[in-house]
Amino acid sequence: MATDGTPLTHTDVIVETLEAPLARVWAILSDHGSIGSYVAGVKVLRVEGEGVGAIRFIANPAGEVCERLETLDAGTHSFSYRVLDHSPIEMKDYVGSVQLKALGADACEIQWSGRFATGSVANPAAQKAGLGQFYRGAIAGLRALLAKG
Repeated sequence: MATDGTPLTHTDVIVETLEAPLARVWAILSDHGSIGSYVAGVKVLRVEGEGVGAIRFIANPAGEVCERLETLDAGTHSFSYRVLDHSPIEMKDYVGSVQLKALGADACEIQWSGRFATGSVANPAAQKAGLGQFYRGAIAGLRALLAKG
């Protein structure tokens, strides 16, 4: 706990290189409903709204997970999303962020990070490790989707 009694926040950051043009990767990632096309086991049930504020509803064995698009910046090739508190997952105040950076004409760097309130989970270190696995899996799925052409 912080000195003011607020739960500390855990953060995890994964940085990898994708062998694809930034514009192609951004076209996929900037679509808030596309996550099911590159993350194994994720099924987007529906998306309500467009752009910042849009909410995607994802199937989960425990119930629907609702994620709201918080930011979307085509200039910096970045976006962030928040899992809404009524979603059936243990973490509270979870915010994920993705940023792309060009590495020449045919490659880009992807940075996927997330933070959550430590006090909202029984084992913050295990939750952080799980997020890292999710981000790596998502990036691997994105890499496979890009390889298909």
